[in-house]
Amino acid sequence: MTSTKYPSITWETGIHHEALRILYYLKRLPERELQNRGFLVLPRSYPKLNNKIIVLPQFDYSSLWQKTSRLNPTTPMTAPENLIDQTIELLKPSYVKPSTNLFEIPPNFFKKLFDFLPDYSAMIDQINIIVTNCGTISQFNAITKTHSTLTIYLRTDANLNDLCQVIILSLIRHQLQNQEHRNWGEIQTVSDFILHHTTVGTNIFKSIPMMTALQQKQSTTLNHLSQKYLDHLGIPQQNCWSTKNEQIYFQDKIISGLTLRQQNLLQLLINNYGQKVSLDDIAKILWPNDENYSLWAMVKEIARIRKCLVNNNLPGSLIKSYRKMGYSLS
Repeated sequence: MTSTKYPSITWETGIHHEALRILYYLKRLPERELQNRGFLVLPRSYPKLNNKIIVLPQFDYSSLWQKTSRLNPTTPMTAPENLIDQTIELLKPSYVKPSTNLFEIPPNFFKKLFDFLPDYSAMIDQINIIVTNCGTISQFNAITKTHSTLTIYLRTDANLNDLCQVIILSLIRHQLQNQEHRNWGEIQTVSDFILHHTTVGTNIFKSIPMMTALQQKQSTTLNHLSQKYLDHLGIPQQNCWSTKNEQIYFQDKIISGLTLRQQNLLQLLINNYGQKVSLDDIAKILWPNDENYSLWAMVKEIARIRKCLVNNNLPGSLIKSYRKMGYSLS
């Protein structure tokens, strides 16, 4: 019986990696896919929301938009050298090289992981961990039968849980996503269960609650700050909502499960995309024949629509609230 071979691990950092990670998000953010999954874009992280924040330095990116639109976002990221150099010049005045001495993976983690998932034990040969100041808390490529090197970008405020979670995700993602057709939320739930509710995490993690990354509620204040920051950075905004054959779509996905009343309310927000819709205007849709309306009932109806969005694997935070004033759609 041969012993299991564990992957070798390297840690890296540097301004070149930082520049590449910025270029990755300059390519992806204008498409709004990350924002629509509930990520906020801010100049710094917030500990309680660290897994749902994209940290992007406060620079003038106006000269880069056209160039980054032609990039192919991959992990690890690649880009033309002149574009990397241009981004490095933006970074130089304020760049602080992060430490790679964040933490160590416990020696028994891989043994426990591959004892639990023996069919995956030969899939990872090498793990390259790149520490940056910006980006999401973590970013990684999927491991497949033909790709055995795992590249992980970790933001400086990441912890051991984030890293171990990513390693598990990298192993199970390809099969669950491409063969089992599971969505990202389901894949994260499987990874979380393996890490925190099996022998894999025994004596490594004492008590960490289940991840609710895709459904995590963001405060109204941070939502507003993020929107202002995106505007300040000049990141183009795009309306992904549409209506076809009396069905409401987000991108190319039908929003199922809406009542006719909820569909009419959501359509009102779509018709006024990006603008605050007043409580009075919403009341006219919900109670067309009554001048009086119940604010409590309106809030509950919005909550039901948000729940419906979550059930369709979209963040409820796509509907933004303005206390005692109204709602808008993003």
